[in-house]
Amino acid sequence: MKAPDCQKILFLFAAIQFLLFSTAMGQERPKSMTNVGVGMIYRNSVYKKGDAMVMPIPMVYYESKDFFFKGRSLGYHLLKKGQFSLDVIGEWRFDGYDDSDSNFLRGMDDRQMTLDGGVELSYFDGWGVMNVSFVSDMLGRHDGQELSLNYGKRLIKGKWTLTPAAGAIWHSHNLADYYYGVRPNEALAQRPAYSVGQAWNPTVRLNVMYKINEQWSALGLIRYERLDNEISDSPIVDDDYQIQFMAGLMYQF
Repeated sequence: MKAPDCQKILFLFAAIQFLLFSTAMGQERPKSMTNVGVGMIYRNSVYKKGDAMVMPIPMVYYESKDFFFKGRSLGYHLLKKGQFSLDVIGEWRFDGYDDSDSNFLRGMDDRQMTLDGGVELSYFDGWGVMNVSFVSDMLGRHDGQELSLNYGKRLIKGKWTLTPAAGAIWHSHNLADYYYGVRPNEALAQRPAYSVGQAWNPTVRLNVMYKINEQWSALGLIRYERLDNEISDSPIVDDDYQIQFMAGLMYQF
């Protein structure tokens, strides 16, 4: 699969995961819940001379007592006790590019997708929900790890639900360097060799949901991620941030 297609799939699945998060945060887990819908997404490209993405997206969310599927993630509820829950998760990482994505990337080795596996811990403190996940590369693409921290609160007023959230994502050296570094054999005068260290990217997000009726809801999202200097200083990276906008309609069975 060519990298432009990979990037489209990345935006699609990342969109689903973040957009559907607002429908589940802070709620008791149902015996079974299925949501389907359609929406639109915009996301800028962090790579030099890369194109921003605007595309339609399907949305699918399923959760039962033991299993769940949300966007690029699937998992098993290993433990749920009081305010704590522990899940075993698998996440398909659609990051990567082909050197044809941008003239500035010509001559770079392709960066490939991979499967991450790990655990996620959720805790409801009576006010909001904290999620902590740790995953590692399962296919030997970059052999790195990612730690994600997120805290959000659902605010409900009539038919409106707002979910502001903030957090941070840690990328190990192997992961960050694989996707944003420049190897010595890829170096050019205008693209010097560059090794990316471990990186922390802070994030903020606002999910919005409007309940049209018992089955239909309108959803919206804005998400901002600030890139660590280790990433933004890379000669192949143009922006020091990544931003997403999404909107869609969803039907709950």
